[in-house]
Amino acid sequence: MKICLIFLSGGKKGKIECFIDGPVTLGTGKDNIVKFDHTEDRKVSLEHAVISDQDGSNYIVDLGSKSGTYLNGEKIAGRTILKDWDVIELGKGGTKGVFRLNETPELHPSTGDILEEEMLKIISSSLLKMKGKKEGRLDPSTVFFRKLIDRSVSRSTRKFKIATSILTMILVIVIGFWIVQTLNERKKQEEAYQKRIADIGVAWEDKLELIEAKNQAFSDSATARESELRAKIAELQDKLNITAVRDGSEGTILRQELKRVQKALEKTQNELMRNSRVDWVGISKNSQNAVALVGNYYQIYDRNTNKPLMITGKDAAGKPIIQIGGNGTPLRFTATGTAFCVDSQGILFTNKHVLKPWDSETFFIQKNLTGQTLKLQLIFADTTEWVDCEVLKESPTHDIVVLKIKNPGNKKYPFLNKFQGETTKLNQGEEIAVIGYPGNVKTDGKAVTTLTVGVLSKIALKEDLQFNAEINPGNSGGPLLNSRGEVIGIVYGAGIGTSGERLLGISYAVPIKYGLDLL
Repeated sequence: MKICLIFLSGGKKGKIECFIDGPVTLGTGKDNIVKFDHTEDRKVSLEHAVISDQDGSNYIVDLGSKSGTYLNGEKIAGRTILKDWDVIELGKGGTKGVFRLNETPELHPSTGDILEEEMLKIISSSLLKMKGKKEGRLDPSTVFFRKLIDRSVSRSTRKFKIATSILTMILVIVIGFWIVQTLNERKKQEEAYQKRIADIGVAWEDKLELIEAKNQAFSDSATARESELRAKIAELQDKLNITAVRDGSEGTILRQELKRVQKALEKTQNELMRNSRVDWVGISKNSQNAVALVGNYYQIYDRNTNKPLMITGKDAAGKPIIQIGGNGTPLRFTATGTAFCVDSQGILFTNKHVLKPWDSETFFIQKNLTGQTLKLQLIFADTTEWVDCEVLKESPTHDIVVLKIKNPGNKKYPFLNKFQGETTKLNQGEEIAVIGYPGNVKTDGKAVTTLTVGVLSKIALKEDLQFNAEINPGNSGGPLLNSRGEVIGIVYGAGIGTSGERLLGISYAVPIKYGLDLL
């Protein structure tokens, strides 16, 4: 049995394809009987559906398409019987076609009236567009004229054919007028919709510009307030450097004022961080798991005799009595700092002074003391497990040590893999952040990092990077990150004044290139 498909939309719109032998496959794939263009028929899948005949009936089956197959507006499930004049839709709102059974007799060979055949195609297409839109009030006329046309083809009287042709022309004009009116109305609706969208877009652009202006005004105000607070801190520190003032009653008042201003500065810096365009939250999440808390448990020795310092008892005031050698309890300390992993096998950077404080701290140097590490361990962020590590390399010129986790086995450790080792590519004033463990921060047995932000103040100052983010004991050895999440340095200390006081807003890091040179 011959079947035809009259296409109402899509890339084949206005075309008719007929087939005698089945099955007829539909899709965008090259092997389909009915091949669609995927650029014009976007809802048609590679292998969308198949039409086949069995026991004198025709069926359509969806082949697992992404958008589904619809028959007269209803989605099909499984094998569904096809009837003459059924509307097939490949995907909701996608390409439409009319299924036709070619039961109409061939044109009379003596007339060969091609005009009637073409008119039949036009009327079928137009009427089925109505049917596809479920215009129920037009269905009676559709059935009437369809039967009338079929009869006109089978009859041999010329007058009857002329009459039906005239009626057909009238119907085409009516339907054509309706289609034109509908298209004009849709065009008006589309223009109104596009205008509304454009108006909404302009309104949102105005709102975004206003928000941007407010954010910039806030940032400028907060930055100015930060500078004022830093100047106030410097003024108070200068006054406290005067011995007479520091030791008198005025010194107590100045120290209280200094603490208040420092808290105000910290609050302002936090506000600046929240208003910053840099995604420090994302950078922190991507970096903190590779940052570890280092614990160095060591014993003190006399440098001259190499004998350990011992606590032999307590004096009358209850203070411990310490002497070189003898019987008692060995004098031992724990130093903490930060390290960060740069390899999945457990290779980390930290500071040399975290592992050998006796070589850099004034107390040990003045007392001519040295030390020896008894146990060196670290714990990664958000974990509770301490792991043993050892020194792999030391820099002879910079405050850098390379650590290695002992016996890592098959375990893979989180690590940082983005670095900016060229200081020439860094810019004074660009935003930076420090991740570390000031104060040996732990919560519920887990190591918890701290992130502070600031700007790069000076570059290549005696091969150092200077920045204004506040750091404290415990930050040493941590990564200094730029706004792209790249490691640019290894934090090692804060600025120290002429009287030994710590200078706020002045911190230092070793450029990361000197650490990478050791690997």
